[in-house]
Amino acid sequence: MQWMKGSGWLLRVSCIAAAACCAGAGGGQSLFDRGPVGFTQQQARRGQAAYAESCALCHGPHLIDGQFGPPVKGNVFKAHWHDQTPQALWSAII
Repeated sequence: MQWMKGSGWLLRVSCIAAAACCAGAGGGQSLFDRGPVGFTQQQARRGQAAYAESCALCHGPHLIDGQFGPPVKGNVFKAHWHDQTPQALWSAII
């Protein structure tokens, strides 16, 4: 796949897993109305580590308290992304 040729593809997948996991955490809720985003617990852990290393500086350690990036969880985030596809979020990240 073309997107896997770049060195950052694992980081991108991990960030999506972290965002989907954290944004949808609580009672098995899903971020997306158009279907669940599937990932393993191992992918979620890698996503959390990748977020802490590469995303938290801008978006904040708690996903909502960043000085330079918008929140990546909560009502505003879900209101923006709920009716879009996981691929749309993917495109925004890459």
